[in-house]
Amino acid sequence: MKQLLAGLVGWLLVLQLSFKTVNGLSDQSSSHQNALAGKLYNVLAEDKTENIFFSPFSISYALSALSLGTEGDSFKELQTALSLPAEEAEILKTVSARFTEILKGDENMTVANGFFVDRNFEVKEKFLNHLENDFHMESRVMDLSANPSNSTIEINKWVENKTKNIIKDLLSSDSIDGFTVAVLVNAVYFKSQWIHPFDIKETKVRPFYALDKVYETEMMLIRRKFNYKYSDDLESHIILMPYVGNYRMLLVVPKEIDGIVQLDAKLKEGLEGNSTMFLDSFVTDVEKTRLKLIVPKCKLEVKTDLKDLLQKIGVKSIFTNGHLGKISDDPRLFVSDAVHKANLNIDEISTEAAAASGFSISNRMSPPRPITIKADRPFVFAIVHKVTKSMIFVGRMSHF
Repeated sequence: MKQLLAGLVGWLLVLQLSFKTVNGLSDQSSSHQNALAGKLYNVLAEDKTENIFFSPFSISYALSALSLGTEGDSFKELQTALSLPAEEAEILKTVSARFTEILKGDENMTVANGFFVDRNFEVKEKFLNHLENDFHMESRVMDLSANPSNSTIEINKWVENKTKNIIKDLLSSDSIDGFTVAVLVNAVYFKSQWIHPFDIKETKVRPFYALDKVYETEMMLIRRKFNYKYSDDLESHIILMPYVGNYRMLLVVPKEIDGIVQLDAKLKEGLEGNSTMFLDSFVTDVEKTRLKLIVPKCKLEVKTDLKDLLQKIGVKSIFTNGHLGKISDDPRLFVSDAVHKANLNIDEISTEAAAASGFSISNRMSPPRPITIKADRPFVFAIVHKVTKSMIFVGRMSHF
């Protein structure tokens, strides 16, 4: 049996809390998370030539945790961005429903959360209890401000360990300074195999037509039935490729070689409308269809300035005025930085084959010729949780 290492993903979200001188499960919960995915994708997709890869699942998780420490405009902005309820108890209930269903009983995904606090910074007990008990965060006291260099090394090692050595050097040498009092880290590691693996013998170097260049890269090929439909509105093929376990990959491949520009425009229009209905439409009305599917082997490493990204969707006050009074009484507290790093590796592995014999009776009609779909052009993809329909990871392959 030939197997494919279908997803090897690690990413991190880092929120630094610093002092400064002041001058003067449900379907509903998954829909909220997918709406956030749409907002973030629309901003990132403004650059037509860059690769995109991020985890709305974990960004939502970390920001939901942070929201419990916010007040005033900071809370209102996070509430709007994350579609959170107004009451703290309801936030905890929503978050619990959203993430417990996704994480329970699945060995394909591991989530690790860390809250690293400076030795001389006092965190309110209620907020710390929420992090540890409701968000399952590991808290650790460190000499952040007194020894930024060693703290950076230690946190980077923690990150590397939690992501099976995939994410390295998340924090740069200037990420922590003498004003840093806390660092919140959320790490996700995802690894799974296709239910229907590609045949390694079919993998060949083929062209990939980016908007500005043609790349020669390894492409995998498979012939079999997948859940599929063609969207006239998006002018794109939509394919659902199942993983072993609770996940599947959603592929959206434009019909035309340069169709990603029109696809992104259609996605933007749909996501700015009824995003829930629009995203649900991707996985409804699909039919088992014989396909000849060509997909590139790919490795992505994308580091995103989450601070800039969040401000573009309206989350601004945590980076300026702070309003973090539920974390500490000090009014100087604010979020100084937010970093998101995501890695994806789609690769093949050969294993020992097993054989069995069986006999079947069929009619003499030849099966219909398969529809050929070549992901040899920029395309959009997502890793989706089957039960909740939550988009765990979202990406766009634009170039190699």
